[in-house]
Amino acid sequence: MLKNKYIYTAVLWGLAFLVTCFVNLEDGGMNPASRIAALRSIVTNGNFQIDQNIDTTIDWAKAPDRHYYSNKAPGGILLAAPFFAVLDWLDWKIYFKGEGNWKNRPLPSRYARIALAVCTQAIPFILIFLFFISISGAQSVTQVSALALSLLFANTASIFMSTNFGHGLCAMFFFACVVALLKERFFYSGLFFGLSFLSDYSGIALILPFVTGLISQHKNKKSIYFALLGTLIPAILWISYHWICFGSPLAIAHQFQNPKFITPHDNDSIKFFGEMDLFPNFDILFELFLGSIRGMFWIMPWIFVTLFLSFKKFRTLSVNAKKILYISSSGLISLLWLNGSFVGWHGGGSPGPRYLSAIFPVLSLTLYYIYPYLKKSELKVLWASIIISVFFQCLALSSTILAKEEPIWIFYLGQLFITPPFKPMIRLALYIIILLTSWLMINKKKSLPPPIKN
Repeated sequence: MLKNKYIYTAVLWGLAFLVTCFVNLEDGGMNPASRIAALRSIVTNGNFQIDQNIDTTIDWAKAPDRHYYSNKAPGGILLAAPFFAVLDWLDWKIYFKGEGNWKNRPLPSRYARIALAVCTQAIPFILIFLFFISISGAQSVTQVSALALSLLFANTASIFMSTNFGHGLCAMFFFACVVALLKERFFYSGLFFGLSFLSDYSGIALILPFVTGLISQHKNKKSIYFALLGTLIPAILWISYHWICFGSPLAIAHQFQNPKFITPHDNDSIKFFGEMDLFPNFDILFELFLGSIRGMFWIMPWIFVTLFLSFKKFRTLSVNAKKILYISSSGLISLLWLNGSFVGWHGGGSPGPRYLSAIFPVLSLTLYYIYPYLKKSELKVLWASIIISVFFQCLALSSTILAKEEPIWIFYLGQLFITPPFKPMIRLALYIIILLTSWLMINKKKSLPPPIKN
């Protein structure tokens, strides 16, 4: 009966998250437009070239064959293609009323774009969360709620679940990879790891936490073989896509991307693709931790509280709690190294440190596993940090996910008063109402009714 109560709690939070995906219908600008252009080309022309829609995005790569392609990792294009084909046709027939002809139809409306993101990211993300709750052995409703809020409503990755950026997809697959590792389903862990890498080029930094997770299982060599076997399908997709578009499996889109994104060599450090150093810049690392523009401490303080309490309680933690801590901390370190080496570390228009997004759901698992070990005073601090993070996400989603490179809290508070007047305020109120309603429904249901006796 208790398990049913925990599932009920998780389902309510999952439904609340799904509803919030449709409160602000923002498609995300140039970044998702690059993927949409590639998807349109697949469905219409049977290739990956975006020449026909190159004017819709600046996120392109000009390959040696002199054609233009998306400069994004291929996962979000290849995996979304079947969904896109259906939604694109429905959108053309219903929203555009069959305007023009199939070859020259308008690009998908924002409704179709958001539906695509919800189908390929938000709904699978919720289902993985529900599966985890069903197998994890939760100990309280508040523990499940703490995970749900930090996972679905309080981190940069979850903000991207309703737009076609690669970060949400990458985070979703790596979250699934870690859940599979916990269940010792090594083939699936390898498959989901490969798909996370396929979805975002920054997924290369997830090799360290994936290997850490495999080693922490202390299993025989067969587990490693199964994990490697799972990566085979994503590897074939990776090789095929890059060979077709750029002439080699080792030639990625960043090598041919828009010169606008290539930074001149202004120092003696090694540069990769004109935009990355070999070692992270400490000023950038400071900004990622404590900076006012994208600093995690100000917009996701629960991460700092979780890591501090995890190491404080380390000796008393369960085996699974320690495994998750190893994976999340190694993943955060490797992504920080990568992001700190990148001249565009801030991510342009972004509601947070988006290049770190892939590890945030796993950090939520760390929070979940240490929750039963915390004292009342520690829980109060943790919940305060979660509430601040949730409010920030509501604030960000009420206006735009494309925050400018300025102090982020000031930017979003200022957005409440932009024209057209009060739209962000109305959306913010809706988000808060949805979350409070879910909270009240969960906590009102103190216990399930006893089963009817035959």
